[in-house]
Amino acid sequence: MKRILVLLTIILALFIYSCDTTESSFDDTLPEQLTLSLSASPDEGGTLTPAEIEYVKGQEVQIEAVSSDGFIFERWTGDFESETNPATLVMTENKSVTALFKEISSLIAIETTGEGTIETDFDGQTVSLYAVPSDGWTFIRWEGDLSGSENPESLFLDEDKSVTAHFEQRFDLSVTIDGSGNVEIDPVKEFYNHGDTVTFTATPEPGYRFSHWEGDLSGSENPIQTTMDRDKSATAVFVWCILC
Repeated sequence: MKRILVLLTIILALFIYSCDTTESSFDDTLPEQLTLSLSASPDEGGTLTPAEIEYVKGQEVQIEAVSSDGFIFERWTGDFESETNPATLVMTENKSVTALFKEISSLIAIETTGEGTIETDFDGQTVSLYAVPSDGWTFIRWEGDLSGSENPESLFLDEDKSVTAHFEQRFDLSVTIDGSGNVEIDPVKEFYNHGDTVTFTATPEPGYRFSHWEGDLSGSENPIQTTMDRDKSATAVFVWCILC
């Protein structure tokens, strides 16, 4: 009887040991579970995928950021650094990753020279710029990431950009005739910009001769030139000439 009890005890001990070993071996073969946490900065900047948070160690996970209206994806930061989107990361440990978004309006720096303003209209990543001169001024050209004088103009914002709009004063020019004759103006413009050079040539009618200039022109030089730096007016004086 004692032999039987001893034998049963040995069998029971072997059985318990076998179960513990099997359970331990099973636990050792389970894949390690890791956590992936995705967040956006700012929160309203965009949406992120995937929604799952638990992954097997060594698993490759594709993450993607979709920008909200008015924002552009900039980069991933945290436990994963990349400017690629979508991007693939490997789960080697628990990871916390943040997608950085930037307001599209902050990608463009606008400056002006002279007096005027710039109106902007955003459509996705494209911005339309319209240069509006103040009274007495005129838009001349763009500088920076835009060039030329087309107005309005558009610009695609895929990175930080800067634009300068140049405005210059515009001036009125008026010429009157005293006597009988004509004055040729070269060039003829509706308005003149600061620094424009204008040439005046006085031509008398028969029986008259050119005498002199008055107003913002003086003397009798003919043709005569002036540089536009303000509004100007001039009078060409013609006098009757019996022997002309």
